[in-house]
Amino acid sequence: MGLVLQRIALDWAQQRDWNRFYLYTLPSRLRSALLAHISEMYGPGLSIDDLRLVLSGPSESELNQYGIESPDADTINSDFFYLDLTGSLGRSLTPKELHELLFGSKKSTAPTKDVLQDSWDLPAPNAGPVDLLPNLTHLSLAIDPSSMPSVSWKQLLSIAGKLTRLTQLSLAGWPEPSLMPNAKFAKMTSETTGRSVQYGGTGPYSHNLDEDWTEAILVLKRLSRLLYGLEYLDLTGCNDWIRALREKSDGEFRVDFVDWVGDWGKITSLRLNSGYGIETDDTPKNDVLRFSDWIDEAAAVEKHIRAQRAGRGRFITVERDSLSETAQAVVDREKIINSLN
Repeated sequence: MGLVLQRIALDWAQQRDWNRFYLYTLPSRLRSALLAHISEMYGPGLSIDDLRLVLSGPSESELNQYGIESPDADTINSDFFYLDLTGSLGRSLTPKELHELLFGSKKSTAPTKDVLQDSWDLPAPNAGPVDLLPNLTHLSLAIDPSSMPSVSWKQLLSIAGKLTRLTQLSLAGWPEPSLMPNAKFAKMTSETTGRSVQYGGTGPYSHNLDEDWTEAILVLKRLSRLLYGLEYLDLTGCNDWIRALREKSDGEFRVDFVDWVGDWGKITSLRLNSGYGIETDDTPKNDVLRFSDWIDEAAAVEKHIRAQRAGRGRFITVERDSLSETAQAVVDREKIINSLN
C-alpha cells in the first residue's frame, strides 16, 4: 500500500486528473496517507485544489455533468483525523486558503429543522458552513525554512481558534512569533514626543540586545489558550526563539507568560530539536557552539516547565539534540578559554 501511495504521489500531475472521481471515495486513512506523501514527494507541493479534490471531490458542476451524486459534507470526513501538510504550507498552499477550505467552503447538506418565520414570504434560512474536518486531531504545518516560505502567525491564530479537537501539532521551522513580521525594521515618529520609535512589536535588536520577548510571548499565549487540548507540540528548527517559551513579559498591569500548567498543561511531549546535523570534524567552531547553545536553551525550557508544574501537571518530555564527544570537547575547551579571559 505504501508503494502504491508513493507511486501516485510521484505521478500526481496525471493521477489527479485520471482518478479525480475516485480519490475522494477512498477510506479516510488512505486519503490522509496520500496527502502526506504528495506534500512530501511531489515537487510543486500540495495545492489548495489538490487538497479540496481529495477531501471533498470535484466541483458540484463536474459531478452533475456525469450524473454523480455529491458527497455528504457532514459525513465524508467524519473519521479523518490526520492532516500532514509538511513542506507545502507557505510554498504551494497559504494559511488563508487552508482556513477558507476547512471552515468556509462547504455547506451542510443535512435537512434543517422547520423554524417559525416572522413572515410566510421570507426566504428559508440557509444552512451554515460545515467544518470540512470536524474531528481533526493531528495537524502538521511544518515548513522548510530554506525555501523561504510565507506563513502568518495571525492566520494561524485564526485557524487555531476553530481546531478545538486538536491534540498534536507540528510548527517545525516556523519563524519567530510575530503579528507584524514585515514591520521588524520599520519605524514611525511619535506624535507626542517627536521621536522615532519601533513600528512593530519586535525590532531587529529586541531579542539579541534588549532581551525583549514581549510580542512572541503574547502570540504564544494566545495560541496556547486556543489550543488548550494539545498533548504534543513539535517546534523543531525554532531554536532561535524557543526562549519565549520560558520568558516573562512585564506589562503595565500584569505579567505575561506561556502557562504550562493551565493552558498547555496537557502537553506531555515537546520537540525542540534543531533540525540540523553537525559533522564535528568539518564543522566550524562557531557552528558547534551555536548548536550547543540550542541544546542548552531546550534544556532550560524543560527545566522551566517542570518547575512551573511542580507536581500540579502532567510529566513532560522535551526532545532535544545531543553533542558528540568530539563536539562536547570543543565546547568545553571554549568555556575554559573564556573563563581564563
